[in-house]
Amino acid sequence: MSACFINEYTQMLKDIKVPCFLNDQLNEMVTTGTFEMKVVNAFVPSPNLSQINEELKPPSPLSLPPELRRALSKAKDIYLRNIGNTGKELHHLHRLSVAIIHFTNETGEYYLEVTHFQMAVLYAWDETKDKISFETLLSITGLTDADLRNTLWDKQ
Repeated sequence: MSACFINEYTQMLKDIKVPCFLNDQLNEMVTTGTFEMKVVNAFVPSPNLSQINEELKPPSPLSLPPELRRALSKAKDIYLRNIGNTGKELHHLHRLSVAIIHFTNETGEYYLEVTHFQMAVLYAWDETKDKISFETLLSITGLTDADLRNTLWDKQ
């Protein structure tokens, strides 16, 4: 085996440990009890990363709950402080992110697995407690027209 292959293999094994370290550090700092965050490593070859990032990131800032925005900011700070000097970047892709929302009402206890786009719509709807127009959802969530339509209506 060549030295280059061994170095790449060693780096890959180190990269696998990064999400575990970030999860431990982040969940020690975020102790609100209302949510738990998991960082998952997506092994993407670096030449393709910019293309994938451009395709998957939202064109406008997504309106997430303040608690989640603070946690994402803390995750980025932890990453930059501890791992950021490796030349790798931390990318948060809303289209690949999911949340499990837990709620209870008079009919029972429920868990919903939703995308970040769906979560933004649910939180916007929860804030109004009434009917909400499509235009209002556009302005509250920060989604584009196409993204909001895809989030609300299934194309099957």
